Amino acid sequence: IKVEQYKECASLIGMHLNKCHEAGQESVKWEDVAFWYLEQKEDEMISEEDVDDTNELVNGVINKMMAEGGTLMFMGLPEKGQKKEERMIALHPSVDPRTLYASY
Repeated sequence: IKVEQYKECASLIGMHLNKCHEAGQESVKWEDVAFWYLEQKEDEMISEEDVDDTNELVNGVINKMMAEGGTLMFMGLPEKGQKKEERMIALHPSVDPRTLYASY
C-alpha cells in the first residue's frame, strides 16, 4: 500500500476509535472497525474487487497499527479459538488522537 493510503486509513480509524471512546465505548471489535471503514469508503468502491481490496487495506492497516508503534492495542485476553478480527481493540492510552496523522 502507498504511504498516503496508510496514513489516511490509520487517521480515520484513530478518529473513529476516539469518537467511540468519547461516547463511553472503551473498545470496539476489530471487525466492526473494518466494517465501519468500508462503509466510509462505500462511494469509492465500484466492483466486488474494490470491496475486497479495501477490506484487505483496512485489515492490513489495523494489523500494522497493532504491531508497530503501539497505536492500537487489544483489550482483554483472547478466548480459546478466537480470531484476532473478533477481538476488541482500542487506541493505546499514550496516543493523542488529535495529532494522529493530523494532515488528514
